[in-house]
Amino acid sequence: MEETAIQLNNMSAEIESMVFRMILFKGITAIILIAIMIYISIKLIKYFKNKDIEINISYKEKNKNDERKEPKL
Repeated sequence: MEETAIQLNNMSAEIESMVFRMILFKGITAIILIAIMIYISIKLIKYFKNKDIEINISYKEKNKNDERKEPKL
């Protein structure tokens, strides 16, 4: 009985350490991915702030650009 109890304790300790390692590595991976996403979004925001691009195209403006102009003779 004592041997089985010792084996069960060892197995539970191994399982606990495996679960801890799994949670630790997943947490580290999640933190790294979030940091990369934040870094990329900050870089994109800075890039588009420097570009000063305003995209405001209404339906009427589109129609004006699509009209064909007659060639001048």
